[in-house]
Amino acid sequence: MTEMPKETKHLDEMTLLLYIERQLDRARGLEVSAHTQECDACRTLLRVLESESRLLTRAMLEEDEPLPSRLAQFQERARTGNPCSGFGE
Repeated sequence: MTEMPKETKHLDEMTLLLYIERQLDRARGLEVSAHTQECDACRTLLRVLESESRLLTRAMLEEDEPLPSRLAQFQERARTGNPCSGFGE
């Protein structure tokens, strides 16, 4: 009789996000690390989440991001003395 393969329980996104942010306790972090070394699906999801996290972090730190035109107009009107003119028109 052949033994049935053990069903793999995949990690959820929240667990992987906490792992990326180093918010899991050491024991759980080691479990997640070991699991992602053995499980292709979870390793792929981890890589995707790591990439998204890096992109979001870079976007949040971007200093030269242009203002939306409506906010730029408001900022200009605020300098000239009437910040509310033009809204709702």
